[in-house]
Amino acid sequence: MNKNKLNVRKLVELGVLTAIILIMAFTPLGYLMTPWGIQITLIVIPVAVGGIILGPKAGAFLGLVFGLTSFSQSFSSVLGQQMLQVSPVKTFILLVGNRILVGLIPALIYLGFRKLKLNRAVAITICCFLTPITNTVLYIAGNWLMFKDTWLGNESLTGGYTGNGGFSLLFFMLGLVAVNGIVEAIASTIIGSAVCQALTHTVNKTDTPISASYKESVAKDVVDNKNLGESA
Repeated sequence: MNKNKLNVRKLVELGVLTAIILIMAFTPLGYLMTPWGIQITLIVIPVAVGGIILGPKAGAFLGLVFGLTSFSQSFSSVLGQQMLQVSPVKTFILLVGNRILVGLIPALIYLGFRKLKLNRAVAITICCFLTPITNTVLYIAGNWLMFKDTWLGNESLTGGYTGNGGFSLLFFMLGLVAVNGIVEAIASTIIGSAVCQALTHTVNKTDTPISASYKESVAKDVVDNKNLGESA
């Protein structure tokens, strides 16, 4: 019964986070344009929260939802249309496949931290910071690998760049989004960490559904061993 309640709770939380991603994707809430012209992608925050709180599978699913919304929006953006003309398959891989990894990788890192007994608050903070960084690096690296010619042919993207399509272009592209990435990482670290901490102290008090029973079994074994020692 407890396991069923846990599964229902996780499904509800996953549904809420999915709804938040969809709302953010199709409103200005997900892509905040600052007065100084920098676009901050806040939609990665619910992806980070889901991966950390609900696990890698949930993180991958939320990344998939994020990616599908990005792919749907590519049909109405200039760069998206250019990429679709080059290869719809590569565009799908870039916008959807990469976003699955955005939800999966930080969640796996969080699990690794917990197995190493790293402080939960520290693990949450690091993984909330890594989620937007992972998104930025994978997106730019994917563009460089699959659409470098598209970037080189678009002066609005590479204005001032005079090199070829080698590593110098990759570093140039990363430089273009460096400020965005840093701002997104700070926002995700502050907001995502706060949400995760609130959830872990309220509706998600245990890391795994078996942790409580495991602790009980260990305590029982200790008591049994003590009793055997006393009887001997």
